[in-house]
Amino acid sequence: MKNSCQHVIHPARLDDQQIADLRDRIAELEAENSSLRQFEQTLRRNEGLFTALLRGSRESIVLLSAQMTFLRVVHSLLGYQDEDLAGQSLLSVVHPDDFSAASEAFTRVLEGAARSAVCEIRIRDKEGIWRWLEIEMTDMLDEADVQAIVLNNRRTNRTT
Repeated sequence: MKNSCQHVIHPARLDDQQIADLRDRIAELEAENSSLRQFEQTLRRNEGLFTALLRGSRESIVLLSAQMTFLRVVHSLLGYQDEDLAGQSLLSVVHPDDFSAASEAFTRVLEGAARSAVCEIRIRDKEGIWRWLEIEMTDMLDEADVQAIVLNNRRTNRTT
């Protein structure tokens, strides 16, 4: 077995130029790390702002795949978290009598007949209660930062 350290340059063998190059590279890496830390702080602040805005919102946002599968629950009015729905079909929480309305709206959007479509359907909340929601489905599959069908949901006053 070869010694994995045989190609390591020992400090005693470095000339002044190599040492200067290493110091320059270390300084570059430290500057990059500082920039990354600032970027991460900015992301956390933006996420905090977004979360605070959604917390007070009367709407929810859900991302679906082109196969009508939950990708992400951004904000839920019905008590769901990502792990509750990830990988499941939208139809798994839609009232059976509303399957066709949900499927038709989704198909209109997916086939390009409309950039967005609205339907009013019953969705089962996390506690198992059927809630009426107005759902606007918007095709954002071609948006590089989204790549999903976006569902903006809000509760309706309908009770039956």
